[in-house]
This record gives sequence, structure tokens and C-alpha cells, in this order.
Amino acid sequence: MEKALVLNEMRKRADVVVHDRNGLPVALVECKAPDVRLTQAVFEQAARYNVVFKVPYLLVRTA
Repeated sequence: MEKALVLNEMRKRADVVVHDRNGLPVALVECKAPDVRLTQAVFEQAARYNVVFKVPYLLVRTA
């Protein structure tokens, strides 16, 4: 499920945020369509989102 966030005063959406039993975010998943290449820019996008969530695990996958 998507989770809204604000990054540099811009509204963005993380694709999936995984929470632990206490409700704290522990992982962020960035999903891309099968025809989207997993480039450095995709990984940088996930890293930028993590500036907000500060999770120990980042995952990038194609749908």
C-alpha cells in the first residue's frame, strides 16, 4: 500500500512501508513496472524516500 510523504516540500508516495509489531517502519519497498529498467536513479529515489522513513532495509523490485 502506498504511503504519502513530503520530501523537499514536494508530495511523494512510497510504494510499500513495512512496520514492526510496534508500528515502527523497518523496510521500504520501491516497486517498478516490468518495463522500467532498474537504474541508479531508481535506487537513488528509494534512498531519498528513506531520508523521511529512516528504515534499515530498502528493497527495489519490478512488479
